[in-house]
Amino acid sequence: MKKFYEIISKYISGVTIDKNDILVNGEKVMGAMQRQVGDVFVWAAQISFKDYSEIIAQVCNKQIVKKPGYIDSSLLTKETLAEEVLKWLQKR
Repeated sequence: MKKFYEIISKYISGVTIDKNDILVNGEKVMGAMQRQVGDVFVWAAQISFKDYSEIIAQVCNKQIVKKPGYIDSSLLTKETLAEEVLKWLQKR
């Protein structure tokens, strides 16, 4: 999460980490989960680049605690984010 925070913060202001979520100006733009079963470790994330708040309200059967948001593609595109993540992974 920290690395995604660092990358997104390079392009967008108002970014914070709240447990397993990344918020921009208080709106949730990324959610992540991790599980480990034995020697298997799974990490998955969902990042919003489009406003899906109405769909989320329709399918989510629990109260929405964090307001859904999305990353403004004029500030950070999916392609730029992917390039940044690949650069980071290739350094490792």
